[in-house]
Amino acid sequence: MKILTPREFAKAYKKQKYNRLVVFGAESAFVRRTLNIVKDSWKVPPESVVEFFDSEGVSLERLADAVSSATLFSQENMVIVREAGAFFKGLSPKEKEVFKSLLNKGVPSTTCLVLVHEVEEDVEPKKDPFLSFLSDCDVVGVNCRRAKPQELKKWLAKKLSKLGMEDEALFDILIAASGGSIEALERELEKLAVGGGEDAVSSVRGYTVYDFVNLLLSGDWKTLEALDYLFNTGVQPQYMVAVLQVTLRNILLWEEGVKKFPSFVEDRFRSVLERWGLQRLKRAYEESIKLEQRVKFSSYNELLKPAFELYALSILSG
Repeated sequence: MKILTPREFAKAYKKQKYNRLVVFGAESAFVRRTLNIVKDSWKVPPESVVEFFDSEGVSLERLADAVSSATLFSQENMVIVREAGAFFKGLSPKEKEVFKSLLNKGVPSTTCLVLVHEVEEDVEPKKDPFLSFLSDCDVVGVNCRRAKPQELKKWLAKKLSKLGMEDEALFDILIAASGGSIEALERELEKLAVGGGEDAVSSVRGYTVYDFVNLLLSGDWKTLEALDYLFNTGVQPQYMVAVLQVTLRNILLWEEGVKKFPSFVEDRFRSVLERWGLQRLKRAYEESIKLEQRVKFSSYNELLKPAFELYALSILSG
């Protein structure tokens, strides 16, 4: 198996359309983009695409039939297996050998077979049973790993520069709030743009939305001072509550074991939980939902400022 990064794959695919691919890793944004590149390159009509969305919906026989079947709608067809690792795990030793033979010799040049192996945490191919099995197969792997902190900061610097924001203090805060995921970071950047560009995260001395959230999570009464500054400088309340909710929700999802985050993010979450306690944090999140409803149904910031202040007072006082 030849392994490429998403960027290497995008460049190589312009010259050569690989028809046996395994797309793996924890960064869903890279997985999605890689699949889009493949679909755009093959230009297969929807009627000629067979997609197995879960491991229970595909068997070795169904996969072999889909790969070898001709189509009335196009000279080419595409087969996508979404939970390829789980599908592989359910195969018997004999079926695994048949599967390997299919990958090496049984995929026609007119068929594009894509195996998707999304994982919660990045894995080394040699340590993953499924990827290790594919090591001697005639397939191309695209490693959609999570970006490292320094890579994320470099990427963020370019994105924030386009929004007119040069504040490096935002980097760690944004990465922590998004769990280090490019996909989640893109959503946060969209909120920045919608929230008023430079007004949303001030490049001058003062408080940012992220200062407000961090002060609140630290139990610091300067939270009220930060709120006063943000409202006086015209930062949109919907952006403020969105950043607050994303941060609280990520901490709760991590604590419940639903989501994984880089170690430096988990260290921050752990300190917040130790300071607040789980029940207090849950209450803060539930109250933030009510605050969001107030924001949605009111366009008058002078009425919303007291609501934010009452929220902060309630949380800070325990």
